[in-house]
Amino acid sequence: MMKNQEKYIASLENFLEHSNEDKTDIDGVFKQLPFGTIDKLQGQKNIKILDVGSGNGAKAIYFADLFFKKGLDVRIDSLEPRAKQRHKLRIKHENEGKQYAGQIYPTTLGQAKISKTYDFVLLIHSLYEFPRNDDGTIDCLDNIPRLLKPHGLGIIIIEDADGDFQKLKNRFYPALGKKSPVSERIIIQTLESQGIKYKKGGRIDFEFSLGDIASITDHELGKNMEFLFSDTLTNSFLSGSELSDIGIWVKKHAHHDGDSKSTFLRTPDTVFWIYKN
Repeated sequence: MMKNQEKYIASLENFLEHSNEDKTDIDGVFKQLPFGTIDKLQGQKNIKILDVGSGNGAKAIYFADLFFKKGLDVRIDSLEPRAKQRHKLRIKHENEGKQYAGQIYPTTLGQAKISKTYDFVLLIHSLYEFPRNDDGTIDCLDNIPRLLKPHGLGIIIIEDADGDFQKLKNRFYPALGKKSPVSERIIIQTLESQGIKYKKGGRIDFEFSLGDIASITDHELGKNMEFLFSDTLTNSFLSGSELSDIGIWVKKHAHHDGDSKSTFLRTPDTVFWIYKN
């Protein structure tokens, strides 16, 4: 179990390092904030954020930075069930002077006992490992509205349906015996079946740079994608041949930057806004 966590985190951090997703997603969300959101928050002077599946906390901290620059005091509570990620989260907050550090809950959204309410509940690429119901919908999302203040917003960020990550998952998940990957369609089906008030937001475009993939083995390239295949908190990770097959797919479908050897995958995201019911 611990070794699987380490493999997952190493694969994820490689992606974050080469995609700039932490800032790109948050800049995209900030530009899409519903009209009047910042004015309402400035009237109360401080905001509370719950970061669900926080990982190392980089996205929520950058989100808090943008509001701090607007003159707001910010506090971030975090939900993170992975011990390794909680360790990285604490280090990240310490490096930031603990300016925004709130409570860290070592559990999942479904198990957390939280009586507070928040201005924002962030679910940024954190739904892929949530429990799934028999119909494929995601469990526990109906907890989000009760965690929101009356004016609060839940923010879900998910891989865009037309992005290469969704194409890669749709190619390999059936062969690996996994349920259909979490997608925009499943998010909508879940929100509507659980009676959650929502609105689909806009697309955030960015790319995952692969470098010169001709110099990378199929197996190594597959290892760099391994985080995409974690769909529960107790995954057994992929075999060497499975990783090589994934690497072969990536090399075949990678996009090329002009005449250079630089290659990339298109990895856009989509935003969903969740409202207090």
